Amino acid sequence: MLPAPNCLDPDLPPGLPRMHMPVVGATSATPARGAARGLTCVPQRVRTMRPLFAIVVAIGYLAFAAAVDAQVPGVPSLTPQREAGAPGKQPTDPSFAEASADGKARVAKQLAEVRAELELPFQPAPGNIAVAEQSTRRDVLSILAYAYESQMRAYDELVRARGQRTAAEAADHAWTGFSEPPPYPVRMVDELRDTADAARARLAAIDAAIRHLEGELARMLEATKRSDEAVRRADEALDAARDDIARAEAAWRRDFAALQLRAANARATFVRLARDGRRDELAARQADLRRLERQIAVAAGAMRFDTSDLAQARQRLKGVNEGFARDLVALRRELAERTRQRDEATHARARVTPGSAEAQVADARLRAAQAWIDAVTVENEIVAGLQTLGDAMAQMWTQRHILVTADDIGARRAAAQRIRQGIEALTPWKVYLDSLVQESRSRLRATESRLAQGDQDPAAAHFEGDVAKAEWRAVTTQEHAKGAIENALHALDRWVADARKAEAAQGWRERALDAGFALRDGIRAVWNFEVLTVDDTTVVDGRTVTTTRGVTIGKSAGALLLFLFGLWVTAKLSRRVARSLVGRGFDAARVRTIRRWVMAMAALALVLLTLNVARIPLTVFAFLGGALAIGVGFGTQTIIKNFISGMIVLMERRVQVGDIVDVDGINGVVTSVDLRSTTVRSPDGLETLVPNSALLENNVTNWTLSDRKVRRTVKVGVAYGTPMRDAAELIEDIARRHGNVLADPAPNVVFEDFGDSAQVLTLYFWVELSPKVNAMQVASDLRFMIEKRLAEADIVMPCPQRDVHLDAGRPLEVKVISGDVTGTTGTGQGRA
Repeated sequence: MLPAPNCLDPDLPPGLPRMHMPVVGATSATPARGAARGLTCVPQRVRTMRPLFAIVVAIGYLAFAAAVDAQVPGVPSLTPQREAGAPGKQPTDPSFAEASADGKARVAKQLAEVRAELELPFQPAPGNIAVAEQSTRRDVLSILAYAYESQMRAYDELVRARGQRTAAEAADHAWTGFSEPPPYPVRMVDELRDTADAARARLAAIDAAIRHLEGELARMLEATKRSDEAVRRADEALDAARDDIARAEAAWRRDFAALQLRAANARATFVRLARDGRRDELAARQADLRRLERQIAVAAGAMRFDTSDLAQARQRLKGVNEGFARDLVALRRELAERTRQRDEATHARARVTPGSAEAQVADARLRAAQAWIDAVTVENEIVAGLQTLGDAMAQMWTQRHILVTADDIGARRAAAQRIRQGIEALTPWKVYLDSLVQESRSRLRATESRLAQGDQDPAAAHFEGDVAKAEWRAVTTQEHAKGAIENALHALDRWVADARKAEAAQGWRERALDAGFALRDGIRAVWNFEVLTVDDTTVVDGRTVTTTRGVTIGKSAGALLLFLFGLWVTAKLSRRVARSLVGRGFDAARVRTIRRWVMAMAALALVLLTLNVARIPLTVFAFLGGALAIGVGFGTQTIIKNFISGMIVLMERRVQVGDIVDVDGINGVVTSVDLRSTTVRSPDGLETLVPNSALLENNVTNWTLSDRKVRRTVKVGVAYGTPMRDAAELIEDIARRHGNVLADPAPNVVFEDFGDSAQVLTLYFWVELSPKVNAMQVASDLRFMIEKRLAEADIVMPCPQRDVHLDAGRPLEVKVISGDVTGTTGTGQGRA
């Protein structure tokens, strides 16, 4: 079984309690040492390079190594190395070890010489060599000694890395399969993947180190070049010296330049050896990763994930949560103790004089106590959160089991969706913990800055150091929680990626079913898409409670369909009832008007009902607020006024269908009272739409308000000398004989007036108006009958008469005009 991935184990300040922070989603039975201390392994993805860029970098490395061998004198020439992971013959370990041993022995001899020279007493320099230059020479000797010591360690590291490389490549070539027969448990696959992730992270770190060493080697080469130029200049100065003193001084400076060149060469050699060691280490890790990837492919292809594996995973998480529970108990006890210490610090602060040295110490003690309370509180909250995370990951393991073993595609899709939801739920917490870590580190830096000033009282500085320890504990706790969430996210991402790979390997039937489920999920997502949210305010037990509700496309479509269905049912029922009423003799126009109003009221009720059933509050229409609401209000003012006026007219029943009315000069029969207007049909057959508000705001004459009886008159003029009583009786008899003239009240004739040309009789009669009875037609019939009967009775109805009287007080003037007169004159004369 492969070991668990390595974890970073930073040193913790003394006195900090150990806290279990497991790798959430890991499958090892026993937590690693770092995990037991609250550490998490965060795999890093190695960056991939495009092929062309990789070739360019490889050529650059080779050319650079050749430049080092050519330009750096004194650099030992080791066995030529091949690029990491490239095919080729590997040098034998004995020859390489021998070459390394020779190089190390040579460096050891040079180191002994330099140390011996450093142990010599200080010797005065010749000529005008300053003391500072002599001191600088000893510094260069120290640098050279350190470079030789580093070379010896680099030789050892190079030999070790070469041995690791040889062993790793041999193990890679030798591995042909697991000793255990398949299937392989899911725990084994997860451990292999965790180890591979750690190997990729290590490869990324080694690659970064190699690039850094390449940069350092370039800088060392530049320094060597400058030192070589300095040696040449010193040789020229030595050749130019004339006297013994100048020659001795030039020789000292020439030796010093040569010493600087040796130091530069030694440092460049050390960097090159370190780079070569890193390259061998990179090759070893690449061989390990290749072997791991082959092992993962074999194990994942024959993976077993049964209920026993699921039970083991859940049991491990349960054990971790039990450790969290014990940590919470310990944290509660520690919080109580820290609270007691803060209370003591508060009382001590109250007893000292403000502004004194004791007050500064008391303030620092109080800050330390409060900092520890804050740190323990943060840790308590984080441990409780990690306990919840453990329970959630146990549920995610169940979903993973469904994702791997279920035959139902729908169940697998649902499990994958739940895992994605877990990723979405954890991602904001990672961002939140990032911000908490940054904030805590800022406070820690501020505290360390105060401590670094060193101007505090020793006792106060002691408490400030305690504050730093507490803040460091908070930072460590938050970073551990962040690592646990990152590890959980990494596990969930891996499971989702496995699901995608499994989907890609499905057959056409499974793909078709999966496409159907995807379509269903897409429709469901659109159906549940939230268009907007509204606040619904209700009063519960005398308290105002505001509930936020979402208006989704599904709710809106469902409400619309429910409204249309209810409207259709209401229309069918109202149509059937209307037919029944008309069949029983009710007026069709009146029934039609009532049906329209019933449909309008039903539509309003259906709107309220469907909104309530769909749980869409009426406040959803509040988005029309502001200027838009004012504009809509003014625009619908007339419509609403006429609608309400129509309701009032129907309720008052002062104007009904079939009534004969006169509204603002418009008279006729009311044929319908609709939502906005009333239709009046005139005797000429013209239909006029009268706004319902006009029936309330204007003078309306309703001829049939209380009953349908109306009185009409017919005037008759007879000649002077006619027996008026006989004429009156004759006219009354004619009215009684007409079938549409009511007998009660009975018709009667009134001698109304003595006219200029006749004596006037007026017939008053009553008729009952109906769609078949027209009062104007009845009056016309009576006139025809009266004219006929009066003619038979020799009663004359005279024409209008005028008496012309002439004033004969003076004679009339007569003029005789002869001749033809054409045209006209201003006096109106014509032909005589």
